[in-house]
Amino acid sequence: MKQQYTLITIFIVFISTFSGYSQIKYEKGYYIDNLDQKVHCFIKNEGWRLSPIAFSYKSSEEATAAQKSIHLVKEFGFDNGRSKYIRQTVYIDTSSDKASDLDNEGKLNRKEKRVFLEVLIDGKATLYEYRQERYDRFFYKKDDGDIKLLVYKAFLNIDNKIGKNNAYRQQLYNELQCDDHIENKNIKKAEYKKDDLVYLFKEYNECTGDSSVLPNTGISNKEKKKLFGLAIRPGVNFASVETTVSGGIGFTNTFSFNSVGYRIGVDIEGVIPYFRNKWAFFIEPTFQHFSKDDVFFIRPVTFVNEIEVEVSINYTSIELPLGIRHYMYLNDSSKLFLNTGFSYDINLGSKILINSGDEREFSTGANFLFGFGYKYKDRYGIEVRYMTERSLPQEGFQINEFSYRAFSILLGYTIF
Repeated sequence: MKQQYTLITIFIVFISTFSGYSQIKYEKGYYIDNLDQKVHCFIKNEGWRLSPIAFSYKSSEEATAAQKSIHLVKEFGFDNGRSKYIRQTVYIDTSSDKASDLDNEGKLNRKEKRVFLEVLIDGKATLYEYRQERYDRFFYKKDDGDIKLLVYKAFLNIDNKIGKNNAYRQQLYNELQCDDHIENKNIKKAEYKKDDLVYLFKEYNECTGDSSVLPNTGISNKEKKKLFGLAIRPGVNFASVETTVSGGIGFTNTFSFNSVGYRIGVDIEGVIPYFRNKWAFFIEPTFQHFSKDDVFFIRPVTFVNEIEVEVSINYTSIELPLGIRHYMYLNDSSKLFLNTGFSYDINLGSKILINSGDEREFSTGANFLFGFGYKYKDRYGIEVRYMTERSLPQEGFQINEFSYRAFSILLGYTIF
């Protein structure tokens, strides 16, 4: 067990080190400085989960990276139109949205802050977002008016239950009227969430015939499809097996042997929609099988001559690996990835047979996994994976111990 935790520590350090050197793209973009000069450059797109206060940029692809802070820049964005931030001094309610941190007042806790607001929808009615660890806040602007906070606050009421100040719905009803195109019921059921608000602002701008509508939720439609993936994963297992056997003929002995087996699984991946889609969770239900027959010669303490012991293993199971995956982009077509996780093994009648007599069936087991792979065009992949030792307890006194570890080579074909 100590060896397994050592491997986990080494793997985590490896991920952290490798991540530091993996490529995060500097994409074509711009910034507007305090003198209203627009400067074209390459900006490091970090897919900010929280609203930034600075960004890294290069004057050219070969130039040395530098930083611009919120004090020096009025606006910055990317040429593909996917993301744009504007600097603004606003009054923000800084109350926490987390249930464990709620106070007992429905009134806002407003503070003046200079921030970068992300532009989600740009048009006659413009929608902005500001993200922090404890809360998300949305702002809007109509035509050339001022930027205003969409008012929302969660709090604990007199019954110690969660109440909500949903004043933003009245604001939306007052501001987003266009020939009854946006139904009142849509506003009434709109949550204080990005998708719901983006939908309402987009509908209003389309109703008013505003051609400058920029539906921008931070993730393109193409990338949204990639937030969930399904892949077929066939492969080969190079298994190492060790079993300790004792019995009534006066011996206790450990037998070790190697075997090659096959596996086929389905990889279900859910990408975290931040950090440039570089992190994902996965679960990979897998059918695996191997069998091995071998003969060993041992000399029990009470015997003069060696005796022959036949060991036969038929091992079939369903593995349920669950873990995290980290991608490292090489270019637009290629990327490397690292996996780490925990695998639970469900026995499907696996048995070990000693001297054609004593037969035992294994129970379930669990272990850790570590993998390193390559993916091409988000379609084809290959991975090498190491499964740490797992002990498979069994019923019966004659087979004292059975342990299994494997090194695997996996191929992958992503269906979607």
